[in-house]
Amino acid sequence: MTHIQEAREEVGEKLDFPKPDAVINYHLQKKNEIPVFPTTTCTAVNRKGQCHEFSINKPSEYLRHTLACPGKTAQVSSLSDFTENQRLNLNQGTKWKENHMFQNLMTTSEGSDYWVGSVVEVQEWSNWFFLEKFYTKNGSTYANAFQVYGGHGTMLSHCDDAYIWSCGGSTNFAVSLLKYTIEVDKILSIVQKDSNLFLGCDLSVSSCPSEIVYATLVDIQSQLWLNTSFVERFKIKLPRGRLMKVVICPLNLYSDDTSRNSSKQYNKYNSYLMYFAAMPLEVRNNQENVMFISTSNHVLNAVEMLPPIVDDFVELEKGIVMYSKDHDEDVLVVAPLLLFMGDNPWQSQLAMHSGTSGKHFCRKGHLEAPRSTQKDNMPEISYLPVDHNGAEKRTKEFLNAFATANTDSKLYKHECDLNYSKNGSKEFLRLEAFDATNDMPVEILHTILLGLSQYLVTYLLKFSKMSTAEMARLESALSSYRVCKSYSRRFRN
Repeated sequence: MTHIQEAREEVGEKLDFPKPDAVINYHLQKKNEIPVFPTTTCTAVNRKGQCHEFSINKPSEYLRHTLACPGKTAQVSSLSDFTENQRLNLNQGTKWKENHMFQNLMTTSEGSDYWVGSVVEVQEWSNWFFLEKFYTKNGSTYANAFQVYGGHGTMLSHCDDAYIWSCGGSTNFAVSLLKYTIEVDKILSIVQKDSNLFLGCDLSVSSCPSEIVYATLVDIQSQLWLNTSFVERFKIKLPRGRLMKVVICPLNLYSDDTSRNSSKQYNKYNSYLMYFAAMPLEVRNNQENVMFISTSNHVLNAVEMLPPIVDDFVELEKGIVMYSKDHDEDVLVVAPLLLFMGDNPWQSQLAMHSGTSGKHFCRKGHLEAPRSTQKDNMPEISYLPVDHNGAEKRTKEFLNAFATANTDSKLYKHECDLNYSKNGSKEFLRLEAFDATNDMPVEILHTILLGLSQYLVTYLLKFSKMSTAEMARLESALSSYRVCKSYSRRFRN
């Protein structure tokens, strides 16, 4: 701004800038219509019992401002993708495909909203379909659905087994056991489940005894038909019989410590960042899509800052109403936590695990550390194999039991022997969509490059029978990173 002002003054034109106070506090002006991102002040208690304040940028506020931007709603939300032989994006992973918190409850086609649990009429089909799930495959949008057959006869003309719903001596309709795949673009209209038109007879669904329904349909079919499934808790009725649109926006959380010293070893800051999981990797890692949540230096660590962050994620799992520019109306935003990223020590701490130095070193299972069968000074070192399939898996139920167990109980002592640790990270247990034993992907840098690769290189240097020239060539290659321009820092040793 100074350069601009000087350039204008050189040509004899003076620019009048508002006073600094007016610029800094513009959001406090009565006529201000520019949205302001609020920062929340929170308190936390550290390991010394001291209470400290710190500030966080709530994930819900980032979502509120993101959805208000044109074109952003479609970027932060995505259906699960079932394209075969592909694992390019996170929505093609098992959790996104199977966990009910990540399934889109409704979709819009040709200006009409279709919900899970709706009965619809489909182009080129004489029978109706009962929608169970929406997803994409090879760029097209599909729905899993159960076919609904109607009629009065005791035998209906259909090719698969079906639940027959009877009332008195007549058969009214049936719902197939098999799932069908239909194209969402071919849905014509919604058929009311309690209308005479749907049954095609004089007896409506609402007049059938409820025990007939419960005795016939089971599990998800019964829940969706009777409107008792998890979908119902996200339905908000609007005027004229409409339902508020629901946007499912999965999020990723990242935490690490960062040093501001040139050595990168001291004066570390613990921080949290947030990413939109639906975005492709190259877009997700762009600077404008990396959302800073909080940081603290020395007085608080990452675990101690966790409670207010989890509080906001709990509210996001329940759903928060926000304005979407793309839909030009308020929508209910549900933002479950897909995964947590960080290095191995950080992930172990937040998974209530004591780390890789313990006897049971794995945070995903009760594996015992491999034992050497020979003395360490022998030229050939052999280890007993690690059986991942034979070990008991760590589960969220284990963590819940351990977090609530009395320190004098046998359960607590037993799980301490399995390297469980009470360190305050039990906050994650309050989230329905997140499981710390499964949703922390293995961190490649410390596991592969600074793990297996480093140990193999060390073994090669110590026990290989290389010549002096070969050893000098290897050492030169290994030390070449010191002058590599790809690195942003230089190590002293």
